Amino acid sequence: MAVAVRYLMQDSPPDVLLSGINSGSNIGFETVLSGTVGAAMTGALLAIPSVALSQDKRQEDQPEWHTAEVHGVPLLQKIFAAGLPPECCLNVNFPNLPVGEVKGIKVTRQGIGKVKGMTITPTADPYGEDYFWLRVEHGITDLPQHSEVAAVAEGYIS
Repeated sequence: MAVAVRYLMQDSPPDVLLSGINSGSNIGFETVLSGTVGAAMTGALLAIPSVALSQDKRQEDQPEWHTAEVHGVPLLQKIFAAGLPPECCLNVNFPNLPVGEVKGIKVTRQGIGKVKGMTITPTADPYGEDYFWLRVEHGITDLPQHSEVAAVAEGYIS
């Protein structure tokens, strides 16, 4: 992100930065492992208001992309109409529900959450370069009040 903003777009930096939509939520402790949230945080560090967007899903299922598709633009319009300071980074998570079952929007704080397991799989890219794929298994056991963990579990956009 820093290369894009400070080098590729140096003559015309973006007014806002959107990162995502990530396949899977970025809630609780594992948020610190997220490239989606990390890109948005980098934008905020570069004084660009930033929003990370993630679509919750069950472990092996396809995400309910239509939920983020339908609710995303109106939500972003509300966020930007309200105004964001340059150093602001928001983390938005859409629940794993059909569009009509989403209960609304909750402004939350970051939850604690727990990581049940972590799998690291060595692999190679199409050019033969090695890299590692990190997969986190959520192990959240409680839902702290006013957290994004609780809001998404209850069917709200956080």
